[in-house]
Amino acid sequence: MVIVVSDSPRAPVDKFYLEQEAITNFCRFTRKQVGVVQQKDPAIAAAFAAAGYTEILDDKDLVRHGKAEDMIMGSLVAKLMVRKYVGFVDSDNYFPGAVNEYVKEYAAGFHINESAYSMVRISWHSKPKVVENSLYFAKWGRSSRHSNLFLNRLVGHHTGLETEIVKTGNAGEHALTVDLAMSIDYATGYAVETFEYVHLLEKYEGILGESDESSAPTSDMHCKVKISPIESRNPHLHEVKGDEHVEDMIAASLSTIYHSKLCPESLREEIENDLQRRNYLKEGEQLAPMWVYKSLDRMDIDKFGEVFSEAIVLSGKTGVTVPVLK
Repeated sequence: MVIVVSDSPRAPVDKFYLEQEAITNFCRFTRKQVGVVQQKDPAIAAAFAAAGYTEILDDKDLVRHGKAEDMIMGSLVAKLMVRKYVGFVDSDNYFPGAVNEYVKEYAAGFHINESAYSMVRISWHSKPKVVENSLYFAKWGRSSRHSNLFLNRLVGHHTGLETEIVKTGNAGEHALTVDLAMSIDYATGYAVETFEYVHLLEKYEGILGESDESSAPTSDMHCKVKISPIESRNPHLHEVKGDEHVEDMIAASLSTIYHSKLCPESLREEIENDLQRRNYLKEGEQLAPMWVYKSLDRMDIDKFGEVFSEAIVLSGKTGVTVPVLK
């Protein structure tokens, strides 16, 4: 099942309507079913409020803007539709056919690791860039270089072994079992993918000890959390958003490591020095912490589903699930 979570505006031009129309035509010809959710639908916000998950709402009592919020909504739709897995694909990918490969790689990862708490993360084969009028197939993006470097140093600090095992610190294309998606916390903004690594280490590795609330034992602690990084064959070409965007991504990703209780002081100093060299931080400044949403298993899923079902209607003609916007 395809789930589309859109934050496209409805005014002055109703871009969401255009997306919805394109999806309707797609379903008419392919006979597929697609779930469509508009992030700012008041009925969706009411479902969160009824379920007691009000931290996701802004001062207008609507769902906040952001990628983490999209992922939360997508995971909840998968849960309500009784799906076992949920996979994410960023919408700025210029190769639609790449999604077919991602889905196969997700399936391969879940087949290898049949744990109820499993994650598959795509490591792109390359990220093509135009350099001096030629196409250069770069192995790593600028943000990924930094996130992977410092995640590996965090792991190395606790294992005593220098490592390069983490290669998917900023993997927007990744998939989880729904059970895992419901049990993890979510950082906002560009930090969401890197935070997943840090949070899993905090919650399930047992390094912090039983006294720490974030790592306190649960009924699921006996289950192994397995992460499968899989390298794609096709290159990843996506929208270029400029240097400022990349710097914000790097800072947000590193913030999740910097503010983790697992992060030693020496690594914090390395992160500060790295950001100061690139003039993102001035000397004496510290990285701001990212807002974190607590796990979805804390909310009343049945109540959310009851109110959420009133916000959508299934069209028998096209097989499209569309929101009824008030």
